[in-house]
Amino acid sequence: MPLTNGIYYEQQRGGLCRLHALNAFFGEAALDAKQFQKYMSDFDEQMKTKYKESISCKQFDLVNSDQNNIISHILKKKGHYARYIPLNGLQGKQLPLDEVKGDFIFIYNESHIWGLKKHQNMWWSVDSMRGVRKTNIYRVTRTKNVGFMIPVNMKKELYNHVGEIKSLLEKEKITSKDDVKVYLKKLNEKKEILGDLEIHIGVAMDLVEAQINGTEYNAAYKPIYDLNDLYNKFLTDFIEKKYSLETLNEYVPEILSSLMTLCFQISL
Repeated sequence: MPLTNGIYYEQQRGGLCRLHALNAFFGEAALDAKQFQKYMSDFDEQMKTKYKESISCKQFDLVNSDQNNIISHILKKKGHYARYIPLNGLQGKQLPLDEVKGDFIFIYNESHIWGLKKHQNMWWSVDSMRGVRKTNIYRVTRTKNVGFMIPVNMKKELYNHVGEIKSLLEKEKITSKDDVKVYLKKLNEKKEILGDLEIHIGVAMDLVEAQINGTEYNAAYKPIYDLNDLYNKFLTDFIEKKYSLETLNEYVPEILSSLMTLCFQISL
């Protein structure tokens, strides 16, 4: 096992920095190039099915409203979840270290991704191109044009995003499915589709799917399976019907109501 300062590390090979960063996270050679290529093909096929996209992550990372990319895809397959922070999303702020699940944070720029690992009460940069070096974790966000992927607790992250949806609904005084339809019409008139709801719904539903991903069917989780199926049907119909308001009205009120019930025992 290649260790540097007691930390697993792989030197850059080709354009495989994403693979090297993942293996640094796992602390071992959990994936080889062939397995990584298979994951990329699977992810491309999943995105094509879900969003009708034919762009491949082999060329560059895709990030949809659910904030998925090949790194998050593989992490979910392995039972982990990472919060996506876009480039400059934490510029001049502090990393939420108290929310990190584990001892590793992914950091990336437009052309490269590497890791920040806590080891022996110190933080280290684990970079396939620059090696393993001590770093000041409180200064990394001062760097311009970097983003982060922060491993977090799935359940807490789900509640965070549904909590944001709940706050938005309260702010807009939305208390029923009919109110949701009125709000969607206002957004449609401004050509905003889902407005501030879009990312929170996308990520919340990605987290819902992650809860049942790769597990055997359990009748106790039927509401989660049903909600996941409803959302996937919504995505298919929404794209096929050219992003119509009618499709939003058909699905979104029920999706929001189900999320509220799932997390807060509140229904619209």
